Amino acid sequence: MIISVFNLHLQFTDKFIIAFSGDLAATGKQEEYKNARILIARIVKGIKAKQGQSFIELLAVPGNHDLNFPNNSRLGKDIQNYYNNN
Repeated sequence: MIISVFNLHLQFTDKFIIAFSGDLAATGKQEEYKNARILIARIVKGIKAKQGQSFIELLAVPGNHDLNFPNNSRLGKDIQNYYNNN
């Protein structure tokens, strides 16, 4: 589905910026990032197959599910307190 959307616009550009706006993972575990990497690689490969060696820049902004803090983590508690109090 994602590749088919890109295919509609590939003929009109030679530069791509792909932004992932958070939550590449559900719980922030390493295995989930391996799966995300496979998906992203498929997207990039699909673009390059249609466009050759187009310039492709990736931007990923972490979301709340991309962070895996144990409940007793000081940093995790600090972040929770900040959002609870602001």
